[in-house]
Amino acid sequence: MGSGASSASDHGDLPASTERMFLEPQDMEDADAFFRGDTFSEDEKLLFSRIVGYVAKTSLGGMEYTMPLRCLQAAEAEASESRVALFLHGFGDDRCMALWSHFWLPMTEKGFHVVALDLPGFGRASGRPGKDWSAVDGELLLRLMECLRMRDGRVSVFAEGIGACAFLRAYAQDSAPFAGHHVLLNVQIGEVPKGLRENLESRGADIMLCGCEKFYPTQPPWMLSGLNQLSQLLLDPSTMGQLGTFVLWKVKNADGPTPIKSMRDGTWWTGNLEKTALAKAGHALIFRASADCFRELFDYVAAPPRKVVVKTALQGPEMTSIETGEINDTFSVFIRIRPLLERELKAGSENCLAVSDTDFPRDPPPQRIVVQAGDASLKGSYVFNRVFEQSMSQEAVFNSTAKPFVQEFLAGTNVTIFAYGQTGTGKTYTIFGPAEDPGIVTRSLSDIFEKMPAGKELHYEYVQLYLDDFKDLLADASGLGKLVEGNAGVELLGLSSHKATSASEILQAVAKGATRRATRAQDMNEVSTRSHAILMLRLKEGDGGDVFSSMFIVDLAGSERVARSGVTGDGFTEATNVNLSLTALGRVVMSLIEADITQTKAFIPYNASPLTMLLKAGLGGNSKTALIACVTQAADSLSESVSTLRFAMQASHVKNKVEQKEAQDKADQEKTKIAEAAHELRLSGGKGSVELTSGSIEIWGTWQSAAEETVILLGGLGSELEQLEGLITALRDIGRQVLAPKLPGTAEKHLDADVPILLELLDWLGLAKPAFYGRDWGAVRAVRFKMAHPKRSGNLVLENRLNKMSEAQYKAKMKKDPNYALQEYMGPWLWFFDGTFPKSLDGSGIGNNVKGFKGNVLFLWPYHTKGRHDPPKRVTTCSKVADVYAKAVKTKPVDSYLMTDADGCWCDDSVSVLCCVAAS
Repeated sequence: MGSGASSASDHGDLPASTERMFLEPQDMEDADAFFRGDTFSEDEKLLFSRIVGYVAKTSLGGMEYTMPLRCLQAAEAEASESRVALFLHGFGDDRCMALWSHFWLPMTEKGFHVVALDLPGFGRASGRPGKDWSAVDGELLLRLMECLRMRDGRVSVFAEGIGACAFLRAYAQDSAPFAGHHVLLNVQIGEVPKGLRENLESRGADIMLCGCEKFYPTQPPWMLSGLNQLSQLLLDPSTMGQLGTFVLWKVKNADGPTPIKSMRDGTWWTGNLEKTALAKAGHALIFRASADCFRELFDYVAAPPRKVVVKTALQGPEMTSIETGEINDTFSVFIRIRPLLERELKAGSENCLAVSDTDFPRDPPPQRIVVQAGDASLKGSYVFNRVFEQSMSQEAVFNSTAKPFVQEFLAGTNVTIFAYGQTGTGKTYTIFGPAEDPGIVTRSLSDIFEKMPAGKELHYEYVQLYLDDFKDLLADASGLGKLVEGNAGVELLGLSSHKATSASEILQAVAKGATRRATRAQDMNEVSTRSHAILMLRLKEGDGGDVFSSMFIVDLAGSERVARSGVTGDGFTEATNVNLSLTALGRVVMSLIEADITQTKAFIPYNASPLTMLLKAGLGGNSKTALIACVTQAADSLSESVSTLRFAMQASHVKNKVEQKEAQDKADQEKTKIAEAAHELRLSGGKGSVELTSGSIEIWGTWQSAAEETVILLGGLGSELEQLEGLITALRDIGRQVLAPKLPGTAEKHLDADVPILLELLDWLGLAKPAFYGRDWGAVRAVRFKMAHPKRSGNLVLENRLNKMSEAQYKAKMKKDPNYALQEYMGPWLWFFDGTFPKSLDGSGIGNNVKGFKGNVLFLWPYHTKGRHDPPKRVTTCSKVADVYAKAVKTKPVDSYLMTDADGCWCDDSVSVLCCVAAS
């Protein structure tokens, strides 16, 4: 990017001509005086005084195009880190390069160069988009990218209307120049460009799709239904919410014709007409973003792209959990196939799904569903707990899906059952059913009242989630409060709760409440429920006591492709909102899978939607879950059915953290028993000793009581406690109770003998499950203890301190032992591989010592080459070796080269290592 006050040599690479596009400097014209006018602040006018002008000329599709560009250089941007914000306007005589001009100053302040231009036929550009415009607009932008001479992956796009369409077609052709996140507004595109989805997936990129009908009161409205095509791609459930997000809002006092619920404040992003010669109409629309809006948009575009390990990573696992041989009893997935409808039979629709049993050793065996289609992209084979063909009765479905969960609920386990799928596939039929052939709710209630334990009582709540608003379906009151997490799991403030005396009482109340649910007729379903309905059952101790267990039965609104279902107006808003909530559901599922695969504490976006907040316990939380995915065998709905099957495949890998009442009570009793047997530890000056059956154990640290969160520090074999003094101080200073025992073992052969001594010490202290921080052989000690007594060990921090050294220290070691480089990565960590360095650095060959290891681990390894700190993200021999050892304990390494005892709370993502891991 250039500056009006300096030459090209001052700034490195400037925009320049290429073989396909001629670019020449252009002096500011009279119309550019607009940028010095009262529309802008003094700071903006100061920046705009440095605008550099260019004219881009190219021949394409038999036409000559001339487009003026205006460029601004970022404030103090480093050449190696330079990024560009490319601003593109939409269609209209009041559109020009100035549309986004209030965004230019904050973007340059954040380190982005700015490029804005007039598209052909608008502002001061020549030509006019004709019927063939869509065939050339993408290529036009790619030629401009060449002229900008930026490194690949550096251009973030802010675009409206036809500008956004041009970007989408350019990205589909060649995504290399573009960054990972882009903001597109009011995009009406006839057909999603071929290759767009594939490029977004392979680059880990996504789009924030924004929609607003009117930016000022007198503006002719832009109809939100124009977003259909692109939103269909971004909100397709099979994308699991990873291709983008959606924001619809209404500007204050500029209400549009579509009755949407605004997702942002009315002043979030507005616009005004300003008089200017820059636009053909003599006035131009100029956007204004609030501070909150700009912060949200900037944080979005500035974030790194999603990591993509392989091209297919978007789809996550390529097989269901059962196909991989894993039994997932906390999250069961079932498929129900709807019979063909009369209209489908008349149309001669074919059955595209085939079902068969597997030889998996379970009774009954899981079943395989095969998609038989002419389109290779839709073909597939999936294995689920059960697949219910159209001939299966309501009773058979209940017996296989909900009946076992009712028994769990009565025994004290939280339960979630929900039906998912395209609109019109039988979800409501499965959950509620008709009176003559009832569904899961009626049959579950019958079992509950028949087998309810003595001294318990059943309470129930029934709520609708419609357009992100909750409605109590059992009361006339409105204005429910927010969702909160209470002792009974997720609760909705203000929701009425009722004590039940019989199943029929609840069924009558639910039937009455169902009449309040939002429904709408559309092309795919004559009476489609457009809201999510949740029946919440709470089993309580007698006389309104504490909640014993909760059961959520959820009838999700159906996903739909708006263009196919034929909805408009209110129906479009409803469908969009439903798809948004289901996309959030997919995003949560993918985050849970990633966290499980990487064994890391990842952020799970439950707060992205009220639906995912409500289902939090059933998605990775304290609940056993049954997902019933409903599909149709009709050929004309095959793409939607495959989308549902792919979602179900991903969901089969979700692992809930179920705390069964009996098991939790037993664990609590054990913890109490251990605490009651505790002795009183006395430390003088932070030092003391404990008398065990094996002899006296020296111990340093801080101590108040066994009730405090405690970290056990373990040093090397035969090492002195003085070596841990800095860590003890660091943990003490952040308020952690810490103890460092000196165990008797002095060699590897003593590891097993130290385990019962450490267990006796925990019993003596009354510590049920402390965290462990081990250094070098102390780390191996921690892992060995975790393998022997997994229920007595919390989270682990494993640190390699032996290999941490400066360049001078490395040279000294090499001088003392010329063979040191060959032995550098041996040491205590070889224990993970039974004492033999792995033949391959691919993580294979893990030894019996850590076979079957489970647990949360933070693995600290000093990244350096010959004592020089390795640059971040560079792959070196050191990083490869660290990966191998970390894989042995199912985690990823963290660079600890810059970490010191005094730092205590340092880590590479600015989160406290010691605080995070101490909280077991």
